Amino acid sequence: AEFSRRHQERTKSRRGRIVEAQLNEINFEERRLAIVEDPQGWLAEQLGGEDVRAALAPRALEKARELREAQQKLLQQLTDGYRGLVDTELAVETTERELTEQIDAYRKYVTERVLGIRSAQPIWRLDLPALLAAGTWMTDAIAWTNLLTALATAVLAQVWPLAIALPLVVLLGLRRLLRRRLQRHGDAAARGTNVAYTPTALAAIDTVLLAAPVPGLLLLAGWRLFALPDAGDLAHPVANGLVETGLGLGLVLLLRAVVLPKGLAEAHFPWQTTTVAHLRRALPLLLVAVVPFAFGLAALEVHGDDQWLGSLGAALLMAQLVLLAIVAWRLLHPTTGIVGGRFRPTPGVLYRFRRLWFLLGVGTFAALFVMTALGYEYTAQQLTSRVHLTVGVLAGALLLHAMILRGLLLERRRLQIQRAKERLQAAREGDPAGDAGVPPPVELDPQSLAQQTQTLLGGAIVVVVAIGLFRIWVDVLPALGALRQFEVWNIGA
Repeated sequence: AEFSRRHQERTKSRRGRIVEAQLNEINFEERRLAIVEDPQGWLAEQLGGEDVRAALAPRALEKARELREAQQKLLQQLTDGYRGLVDTELAVETTERELTEQIDAYRKYVTERVLGIRSAQPIWRLDLPALLAAGTWMTDAIAWTNLLTALATAVLAQVWPLAIALPLVVLLGLRRLLRRRLQRHGDAAARGTNVAYTPTALAAIDTVLLAAPVPGLLLLAGWRLFALPDAGDLAHPVANGLVETGLGLGLVLLLRAVVLPKGLAEAHFPWQTTTVAHLRRALPLLLVAVVPFAFGLAALEVHGDDQWLGSLGAALLMAQLVLLAIVAWRLLHPTTGIVGGRFRPTPGVLYRFRRLWFLLGVGTFAALFVMTALGYEYTAQQLTSRVHLTVGVLAGALLLHAMILRGLLLERRRLQIQRAKERLQAAREGDPAGDAGVPPPVELDPQSLAQQTQTLLGGAIVVVVAIGLFRIWVDVLPALGALRQFEVWNIGA
């Protein structure tokens, strides 16, 4: 990954050098052609005119011709040199691109087939000197000072980073206002007569605005650090740590904003109060698991020192897995968790298999913890990152399903209110004397229509989630990778 990033940075700077070399080659070639096409006119122009050239002594004129020939040879050498430089840069670009493709192919091969190879010593043989060296590198005050100075200079030197950062900072200052607006939208949506989707849509916007500032600033800082060519050895690792932390923190803060009082989960979605309470209690631990540990792991991964990854990286990963296992225990417990508490009144598939979800959730992190302790740190880290992506896909699908389901619920409520009004109006006016042989029109049942629509929606969400999970896990599971050889359809010429 680090080689690919450096290759992209070198490619950008190399393209600039190639363009500059091509312009210089064209310039020197035009100057050389001016001498070749009209040597006498060029010499007269350089001497100040035809009269000056004619007035020169023969010896001086001969010397001027020698200088013209030398100038022509120099321009030819410069043209050839810049042409060679362009060819060399293009050859280097081709070689680096082929090398990057080979590295990606080997990484894919290793990821699919060689994850079972031990990458570090077991935890009881922890390399303490490497751990101390990694910790010293990550806490170097001078390096951090230089890095922050370079970051501030890079952000302030251009307009676009400021144009992105300032609105995010303003949103941080508007958090109280956004929370009050979120509560007003919740009050409007909680009314039994409300059939408008506008309060839910506005609440969703305010939820995103509440969660976006801090992750957005972290992603912006990471992006700017990646663009700095000479910011020290700490720049790219810290940039990768900021990006990974920003992505994980964005999901956690979004869930935190969703479960705010009178927020989406409480006032708009059909989530039970026990579910919201469980999520609120689990979010602090989830926040701790994401911010420091994800940052350290991402930074060490880019640095690329295997001993550091096997010592400090393994310790950070094990601590993160312990916290995630505790979160999974609290949320998926078969008697006190979300599934056991929510679905007990109306048992369904989720409730019947609640112990299986509990074993999968807690057992996954426990297995990854054991793998890390035994020295399979690289394998555990690759699988953990994909578990995080899986949780993100499931959470996104759950929120999308809840948003669409809210719209269906409001539409059903609108139809029921409209039907009730029509029946009330008909009762007030009395039954009109219709034709005796005409049967009454068939009315659609909103309840059955809503159930059919929810079934169709659930199936569509399951298909989208399955595609997302396939894309996440296809590179690490050879059984899934084998599916790539099957052709779904073929577009022939």
